[in-house]
Amino acid sequence: MKNRELPFSATRRQLLGGLALASMGLPAWSASSWEPTRPITILVGFAPGGSADQIARKLSFAARGVLPQPVVVVNRAGAAGTLAAQALADAEPDGYTLYVGGGSETTSVGHFKKLNYDPRTSFTPVIKVSRAPSVLAVRADSPFKDMSAFMDEARKQPERLSYGSTGEGGIFHATATVLEKEFGITLLYVQY
Repeated sequence: MKNRELPFSATRRQLLGGLALASMGLPAWSASSWEPTRPITILVGFAPGGSADQIARKLSFAARGVLPQPVVVVNRAGAAGTLAAQALADAEPDGYTLYVGGGSETTSVGHFKKLNYDPRTSFTPVIKVSRAPSVLAVRADSPFKDMSAFMDEARKQPERLSYGSTGEGGIFHATATVLEKEFGITLLYVQY
């Protein structure tokens, strides 16, 4: 098959090498000639429609017509991404199981509970495909027009103001926990 340019300017050989590296942890030169003989799975630790899911589906779509096998996205939502991360840690290191992480499973969850994998050594990062800023937002008609007004209210009435996140120990929960500690406030945490 002739190399062709992908939307993100990777050749077929680079894509194959990158996919192999994701779960094999091999140097780029040794994986560059790997060619899959069965479908490849990309695990996503969050529900369909979220940013990690969208990234995985774009990667899957980009692989069509370039790889000789399908790349299938499997959502294994729960525990702030750690269920899918654990599945990757338990998978054979053969290049057929990949993972698009959301950040929580490798940065924050381990501060809240013991993990059965080591975020620093159980995975080999292959490519950074996005950067997603976090935003604290309120309704436009709320009385809080800036962060100072929000913090003043949170100090006056602990747990009156609530926030939502994707799960306990997740990156957004951890961010709010740091915010509470830094500013001496207590917010009401609502998981969704």
